[in-house]
Amino acid sequence: MTKKSAATSERTPQRARGSRRPPLIWSALALAVLAASGILVLLLNRSAASETRSSFGWATHTLEMEDKLHAALAALGNAESAQRGFLLSRDTVYLTPSRQAGDTARRLLASLRTLTADNAGQQRRLDLLDRLVVARLGLLGSGVALMQAGQRDSLDRLIRSGHGRALMDSIHATVRSAVANEDTLLARRQVAGEGALSRRLRAEELIVGIALLAMGLAALVWVRLRRAERLMTMCAWSKAIEFEGEWMSVEEYMNRRFGIMITHGISPTELARLETEMDGAPILASATRGVTARGA
Repeated sequence: MTKKSAATSERTPQRARGSRRPPLIWSALALAVLAASGILVLLLNRSAASETRSSFGWATHTLEMEDKLHAALAALGNAESAQRGFLLSRDTVYLTPSRQAGDTARRLLASLRTLTADNAGQQRRLDLLDRLVVARLGLLGSGVALMQAGQRDSLDRLIRSGHGRALMDSIHATVRSAVANEDTLLARRQVAGEGALSRRLRAEELIVGIALLAMGLAALVWVRLRRAERLMTMCAWSKAIEFEGEWMSVEEYMNRRFGIMITHGISPTELARLETEMDGAPILASATRGVTARGA
């Protein structure tokens, strides 16, 4: 074998090994894509879940706020009703529910202040509402005290003054403003919740897309590996075959790869060519035929 043939034969294993690199590269790429996509999907899913929980939490907060506002308003109305019952009947049995209703209204306002600690606008409304409720309860107490003291004229003037009605109108207006503000916040939070759900759905779609991509890459790698298994590297000069990192003759390759033993002979075409080249040398031709016969 010439130097050129030997050099080429030494470079051939490198090319053979290089021919196996693309499937390995594709495999590594598939694993990298799966790992990166898994991390991305996990982050998106956690973010969407967090936003969804936050949105529903704020919606619950808004509904609780509105319920307590209406409950405080109802308690104040109960206090008024009980006070009117006392003024009409002078029966002290009405004083206890009137006082209890007032306490309930104040307790609800205190809890509302805790709920809206992060909302400066609602805190200002509650400040105003607290002053109005205290004033209204104080006016109810004044009416009871005047009735108990027998000062009917002063009681009549207090009732006709319209202060109680004006205070209740202001209280209703303040409650409506607070409820409207909560409704606005609820609408914004619902939009945020829908956005979180939408992002979560997109994350799930991304999971499906990445899974399909990974399956496609895996199928491509499998096909490439199958093709690589069907390829055989043969030296262009010596006709040696590379198998499992070793170079060997065709006979040895067939034996190791398929368990086939090979004998040698000369085909009729080659025999005719040799006879022609020998230019009628009968002795050598007879010897050649003998070798061919023994090989058969």
